[in-house]
Amino acid sequence: MLWETLFKEPLNHSTHSLHLVIDGYDELLSEDRGELALCLQEITCFEANVRLLVLGRPDVDLERSLDEHIIRFVQIDSERTSQDIRTFVKDRIQARWPNFPKESQNAVVHRLTEKAGAVFLWARLALDIVCKCRAVKSVFKSIKDLPADPQSRMQSLYRVIVDRISERCSSTDDKS
Repeated sequence: MLWETLFKEPLNHSTHSLHLVIDGYDELLSEDRGELALCLQEITCFEANVRLLVLGRPDVDLERSLDEHIIRFVQIDSERTSQDIRTFVKDRIQARWPNFPKESQNAVVHRLTEKAGAVFLWARLALDIVCKCRAVKSVFKSIKDLPADPQSRMQSLYRVIVDRISERCSSTDDKS
């Protein structure tokens, strides 16, 4: 396993410090999160001085796997994240469509912020798709067509992006 080769063996015999950052832990599939949580638990047994920063939404498996004496959890308020997303979306919408009626702009901001569910990357990628539209009606249709399933929000959006890229390919040789 890659974990054994890259981390476990070298760290088991090292006295050096290592700073390990894992971002987007919550975006992993649930079975992968559980497996990674067990691997991270092994870090506590290493002789090396390991500092671990895991970024993501709260996860029960991770919290159970890591000794509460060696870990400090910092909660990030999803309401503040949603407000940051709202500001980002609003600025981009106003720059892209300055002549759209304000109520349309506000509705676009509201719908995208709602669908993003405090996932900033989702909002940015969704905006990339929506900002390709020119007319108000097509903007709202594009937003309606965006996936918003909380359990698979990112995977569904990635699928939409891949499908759109695939549609633009001029021949079947370009699709792969």
